[in-house]
Amino acid sequence: MSQQARAVTLVAAGALLVLSFVWWQSLALSALGAMAAGAGLAWLLSVRRWTADQREQEPLIRRLWDIARTMPRDTLLVDPVTGTRFCIERTRGFLSLATAEFAPDGAPGADLTAPQREATVTRYMLGFLTTPLPPPLYRHIHGLEQDPPQRMSWSQAAEVARLNDLTGVLEASAPELEQLAVRLERAMPVDPPH
Repeated sequence: MSQQARAVTLVAAGALLVLSFVWWQSLALSALGAMAAGAGLAWLLSVRRWTADQREQEPLIRRLWDIARTMPRDTLLVDPVTGTRFCIERTRGFLSLATAEFAPDGAPGADLTAPQREATVTRYMLGFLTTPLPPPLYRHIHGLEQDPPQRMSWSQAAEVARLNDLTGVLEASAPELEQLAVRLERAMPVDPPH
């Protein structure tokens, strides 16, 4: 279900709770309904303000989210074509996808699972608890030994958000997300462990 459909559902449920006052005569229930309808309306208005790129990203983020939910946690998967390594991380309720781009170690037929040299890790925070995050999806690029974005302090996260507001360099594009989904699907085992 898209973000817009969820927002409309919340507005409708809130409106029904407000109208339930006629039947149950409960002021608390209708107040709860009014709050739910107001929250849903605010959510719907924020979704309507998305740019075309953000609307294009939403189904891709959901696709990545669906793939990542089925992946085993802390298991390293390797794309057989590009050698990109993927790992799902679940930290503090966040579901994030970590991709590692290793420096090439030689011949084209080399063992892709063997340890290699210095790597750059790109993390995409896909969702929180049971829902994917809304667009835009940010990429966090750093070295292997640095902390993931879920472990940042509030001030560090504010600085990262400020940097992106000024430059826009952290936002992943729709073609990048599409390519990431294709590589992740290629890396998935045919019969994932349960």
